[in-house]
Amino acid sequence: MTARLPRRAFRSALAALVAAPLIPSASLAQTAPAGDEEDGLNGTQRDEVMQLIESWLVNNPDVLMRALSRLGAGGTRTPPDGNIDAILAAAPAAARAAFEDPSRGAATVATPGAGDATLVVAFDYACPYCRTVAPRLDELLRRRPGIRLVLREMPILTRESEMAARIGVAVARQGARRHLAYHQALMRRRGPLNERTILGAAAAAGADLTRVASDAADPAIARALDDNKSLMRALGILATPMIASGGRIISGSPGIVEIEALLASGGGTR
Repeated sequence: MTARLPRRAFRSALAALVAAPLIPSASLAQTAPAGDEEDGLNGTQRDEVMQLIESWLVNNPDVLMRALSRLGAGGTRTPPDGNIDAILAAAPAAARAAFEDPSRGAATVATPGAGDATLVVAFDYACPYCRTVAPRLDELLRRRPGIRLVLREMPILTRESEMAARIGVAVARQGARRHLAYHQALMRRRGPLNERTILGAAAAAGADLTRVASDAADPAIARALDDNKSLMRALGILATPMIASGGRIISGSPGIVEIEALLASGGGTR
């Protein structure tokens, strides 16, 4: 029988997730071990808390977007109405171009495309909006297989986000196809983002887990993820998902029609 979760623990965890400061890159060795119970919860209870939080956020995504719009620091621009589109439209052209450049930071060309268009997607595996958008992107790729999809890891929400991003970049070193499979597995998962689901996605993608573990500890991956955050800060805000094409960037939870409009207006350039 599952132990009853303390109501105070749930409220504390929810408040911490919505209001927590951005998580700096740190080595996996510095991440609290799964058995750490300093918050008064065992591993099973912690997973249940995360499931409750994730379910609540999926049903109330506006709360997360309001929180993310206030998370930027060090020169980010947040207008009084928190209009993310206005911030992105005001971003310098050079910052937008750098964000779209797959040679900058940690980015994987997941589908090479055939010159049809380029779409750059920045995401956090713990972000409910990202998981909402993911199947729309999958459908768009089925409709337009010529699209060149660039995936940019952007772990800004939780410690698990950081772990998933590090593992993701490590998997990408074993091929873009494996990285896309890993990405889709985590976006389609049921339940919380944790070590079990992260490693399970890497294994399902066919990655060599011994090599993944070694590569994930590479300081170069931590630096690349920090570079990703710097690229986003240069846009004036830290939020996920962000979808870019041809110098234009949108955020939130766009539908397929909106994403196709972005491709058309941005010219879908490589």
